[in-house]
Amino acid sequence: MSRRIIKWIVGAAVVAALCYAFPLFRVRTLQQRTVQASAEPTPSTLSVADHAGRFFSTLLPKATDQATPVETLLTEAASDPGATRERFGRQVGLGGTIYFFVRGSGRVEEIADRRVRLQIDGRPEAVLLQTGLIVGNAARDATGLIDVSQFASSRDYNNLAEELNRKIETDVIQPVRDALQVGATVRFVGCVELREDVPFDPLHVTPILLEVEPSGSSL
Repeated sequence: MSRRIIKWIVGAAVVAALCYAFPLFRVRTLQQRTVQASAEPTPSTLSVADHAGRFFSTLLPKATDQATPVETLLTEAASDPGATRERFGRQVGLGGTIYFFVRGSGRVEEIADRRVRLQIDGRPEAVLLQTGLIVGNAARDATGLIDVSQFASSRDYNNLAEELNRKIETDVIQPVRDALQVGATVRFVGCVELREDVPFDPLHVTPILLEVEPSGSSL
């Protein structure tokens, strides 16, 4: 047997061994593929309810420190509203709405059917905490934690705003509603939805986290 043929046989054996160890493709049954897909869900396969639950349980707790202190927002807005929108605001799409992600604390001054007025560290501006029917896209768009590309359709993305609003009403506001009394101290993380031509005073805040210390007690 010639040396050339021996080299060819050895080379073929090496290639065969490599293909066995690192196959160019693998054959899997449909059942195997289905099991693997169900075991490794991706954001695009989550339901709207799952996305909302993930937002409150996983994403939001890690991001509260990123929220702008409401005192800072109000101080900056009092001197230069335009620069404040540029520095702290977030715009989604082509609309004229600016979103802000804020946190702070205040004392309850007034209770109404759909809002609670807070006094923020002696500031003159009115901060109105929304406690009635929650509408709009503030909870979905203000934090920057939700990526539209993770949704299979624009319908699911729009439905997420409604699901987040529903959970705010039932899981954030309702558990502390009885404690929201005049004189109570409220710590909050929330979202603000503001049109370009609307002033910061009064500041309407949609709460996404709420903690209430009744008057005369401590947490």
